[in-house]
Amino acid sequence: MHAPVTPRRSRQAVRTGHAGPPHRTGHLLRAWWPHRKEDTAPTRSEQLYALLAVLEDGMAAQSVASRVVAACERPGPVSDAVARTADEQIAGYHQLNVRLHQLPVDAVGLDELTRRAGRLFASNQWILHQAVTLMSAAIGPDARVEAARQRLHGLGRPGDGLRQLRDEVRDLAERAREQETAT
Repeated sequence: MHAPVTPRRSRQAVRTGHAGPPHRTGHLLRAWWPHRKEDTAPTRSEQLYALLAVLEDGMAAQSVASRVVAACERPGPVSDAVARTADEQIAGYHQLNVRLHQLPVDAVGLDELTRRAGRLFASNQWILHQAVTLMSAAIGPDARVEAARQRLHGLGRPGDGLRQLRDEVRDLAERAREQETAT
């Protein structure tokens, strides 16, 4: 048995620690690249407006998600376009959750708002997933699957909760901005 063949490294790669050719423009890019400002923590209003932007995107996704769930609750087969849109919406809610967890949450009380938003996004994602599951199971005639599809009625309380949370965060952000400009 032969030992696995490993690619040979050049002398320069061994000496410098990287396998690629030396970058002639590396020093130019470091000089040109804009320098970061001092790391300053975002203000409470900036954090709230960042959360509000994610919630606004969630509200935009919610209208499409409601239409997808409504299309899944109708009896009969569902078109491929609806299934594709449902998959895109599930991925979209996942991306919103990722964005939500990347937000800076230093302000007092903001972590609870972020957790609530995450739970609402996860609920909407779960409802869409259930609609797709029922849509996929509806290929053969089954009374139980049809009955479960008939019980789907849009996004329901999570949709209303997301709307209320968005309005609450908007009010908090406006009040925080007013307080920051007053001081």
